[in-house]
Amino acid sequence: MQDKENYVFKETLRDGTPITLRAARADDGPKIRRAFKNLDRDTIYTRFFGFKSDVSDAELERVTGADFDHDVALLVTIGSGDEEVVVAGASYAVIETAPPARSAEIAFTVEEDFQGLRIAGLLVRHLVRIA
Repeated sequence: MQDKENYVFKETLRDGTPITLRAARADDGPKIRRAFKNLDRDTIYTRFFGFKSDVSDAELERVTGADFDHDVALLVTIGSGDEEVVVAGASYAVIETAPPARSAEIAFTVEEDFQGLRIAGLLVRHLVRIA
């Protein structure tokens, strides 16, 4: 199992923007909720297969409470401290199947201003590494 508390990587996007890719933490709920409220309706529809105006408490708990074994949640942020802003996220949840098969449900969200900068590819590489 990976060390969730220390899963932090500094990266640079292809446009030169410095980002942090890290595991979601228990205290990230407000940042994730703010990021969601900044998404365009089309992005929300594409990610959730429908329209919604907010992230539920249960959804936030799933992300911020990921155990990094069966459930993994990663965030991409810009800035730091009080100025840190979530711009993307990815997660997977293991689907229990009979051995030796093992599969997972995977999900991505990238804020519109950061789409096309290869964030999703970066996130999938990290999710594969963790898996």
